[in-house]
Amino acid sequence: MFNIQKMIERAMEDGYKGANASTKVCQDIVLKALASGTLSRNVTIKGGVVMCRKTNNVRRATQDLDIDFMRKI
Repeated sequence: MFNIQKMIERAMEDGYKGANASTKVCQDIVLKALASGTLSRNVTIKGGVVMCRKTNNVRRATQDLDIDFMRKI
């Protein structure tokens, strides 16, 4: 089980401020659920979430989550 408050505190230690710390934790929880679920092969993560994670730059933190779900036709 997650201890969300501790995760937020850790995000703050990593340089995230205010709402960005809470948002990062929420994004991490959603992304983990997607990655371990049945939709893991049918979702594309895009936008600021990807840029922040790839560059490890907290200044690129975003408060939204851009995702696309795909299905095979």
